[in-house]
Amino acid sequence: MKIKVRYFASIREKLNKSEEEFEIENNITLKDFIQRLSKNQEVKEVLFESEELKRNVLVAHNAVTINKPDLDKIILKDNDVVAFFPVISAG
Repeated sequence: MKIKVRYFASIREKLNKSEEEFEIENNITLKDFIQRLSKNQEVKEVLFESEELKRNVLVAHNAVTINKPDLDKIILKDNDVVAFFPVISAG
């Protein structure tokens, strides 16, 4: 099955790409998929810190922001979209 990954704002700029597609097997959780992304050194440097997603990275699944503790509750399906956003704050 295919999963589309989208990168936004500074994450997109650092990776020099806005999206990519992955072929994955059935019944994989969002958390497991994200851990697989960490095997790519370039992605790891931008999104991860000590094997975990950086605190300033938000994850969305099909346009819904997901709390990090809930990543293992979501089973990905064909044509799902996973997006990564930097946390944006104003002062």
